[in-house]
Parts: sequence; C-alpha cells; structure tokens
Amino acid sequence: MIEHPTAVIKRLRHEIDLLGSQAAWASKHGFSPQYITDILHGRRDITDRLANALGFARVTVWKDMRREVGKILTAEEAKPIVYTRSDK
Repeated sequence: MIEHPTAVIKRLRHEIDLLGSQAAWASKHGFSPQYITDILHGRRDITDRLANALGFARVTVWKDMRREVGKILTAEEAKPIVYTRSDK
C-alpha cells in the first residue's frame, strides 16, 4: 500500500508515545532529539533513514498517464503530483 507522508509522522508519534519521549526514541534509533523535533514540526523532510527506522520504504512508481486518461497529455498536464510542506 502506498502511504502519504503523514502516515510516517503518525507512526513516529505513536512510537515516541510507546517509548515515553522524543529523546528516548531518537537515542534508540541514532537520531538527534532536535532532528526528531524538526520532523514533527515540519521543519525538516522525512529521510529514507527515518522512514526505514519506522518500517517504511520509499518507492518510485511509474504510471502510464496516457493510458490513464485516454489521450496524449501536454507537458503541463503530465506534471507529477508532488506533496510539499505547507510552510514553504
């Protein structure tokens, strides 16, 4: 199943709750507490290393958009959907 980045953050918050603190989770997984705080506040992007520590893996999926919509798309129509943080 393909997950939205918020699923990674939700799992991180859950695992932090299980260990009792951000510092405890960060120490157990080799991250700085500040980095974890920054992730939770949307100041840093989720890295592959963090996602992997939470049991997620980044995957790239190629989709034939021409087949999907039944026509040849213009360059503008074929732009990928990109999730971005709202504070940028």
